[in-house]
Amino acid sequence: MKTYLFLLLFVFQAFSLSSQISLKGYNQEKIDPSLFEGRWKARWISYPGEAPNVYGVYHFRKSFDLEVVPSRFIVHVSADNRYKLYVNGKLVSLGPARGDIYNWSFDTGASDLFIRNARLLHIDLQKVDYLILSHGHSDHTGGLRYFLELNTQATVVCKREIFSPKFKDERENGMKHTQNLDLSRFRFITEQTELLPGVFLFPSIDIINQEDTHFERFWVQQEDGCKIPDTFQDELAMVLVEPEGVSVLSACSHRGITNILRTVRAAFPESPCKLLLGGFHIHNAEKQKYQIIADYLQEYLPRQIGVCHCTGVDKYAFFFKDFGDRAFYSYTGKLIQTDFSE
Repeated sequence: MKTYLFLLLFVFQAFSLSSQISLKGYNQEKIDPSLFEGRWKARWISYPGEAPNVYGVYHFRKSFDLEVVPSRFIVHVSADNRYKLYVNGKLVSLGPARGDIYNWSFDTGASDLFIRNARLLHIDLQKVDYLILSHGHSDHTGGLRYFLELNTQATVVCKREIFSPKFKDERENGMKHTQNLDLSRFRFITEQTELLPGVFLFPSIDIINQEDTHFERFWVQQEDGCKIPDTFQDELAMVLVEPEGVSVLSACSHRGITNILRTVRAAFPESPCKLLLGGFHIHNAEKQKYQIIADYLQEYLPRQIGVCHCTGVDKYAFFFKDFGDRAFYSYTGKLIQTDFSE
């Protein structure tokens, strides 16, 4: 009997379709429903000769003339990662927008959009047996209620601290709608747990290197209502253990990806790291933060390093420069194969 895991780990802040397109009149216009399903009848444009799965920043321009200025002009945008749309030099729209299933951005989370992604990728979320939550930020848990409505039998696995109210500066960014959750569907863990044969969860990440932590500007509210700096006691990591090595999956790595790897190494000292996958929370950080991680990875060299989410595409360029083909940028729909037995 197969058991299906679904990781709501790498889900980013969502933007609704109406907020992606900011042209006047867009929200009042009836949108062709066929645009929300299946493939668009449009030609994809890219840089000639560029591989479809590499990162780049490209400038495309389309020039045309209108005899009269219309009161409304509807533009449908499909851009799989980040885009900015200018009209006559004026910024009128930005976001990601749903598009090519080969290279969807992770920036389509915190809502039910991941369900649409799964549907178009032919993944049946109703067959999922376990949903694993990495930590309580809303951009990682915002889709939970939609998943629970769709899937009526899966167990949610996380730490109990995930329900604590969280803030970034003054903005609340913790789990929402907690009062409506059926806690009988939750399994709370406090120690290293083998959820399934070869699938381990690490809810306790010791901080060995304080310099590789990412707590700045984050707060958590205690039961007495006082806010204290958030050290992410709710964070957990996931490890797939196979005879030839381990695969380490993190989300934001607030407690530090090097600290997570040290914890895993202590548990499996003889196992090499086949794959390191996740966000490292160094987007827009000083290069020193990257260097701390890179120096450690040179010592404990994973065969593959998949970065995404809060790592930032700017830091992915550093990883690719230092680690070459070992490093890749992960995206929704990317298939990463292991030898995990069925």
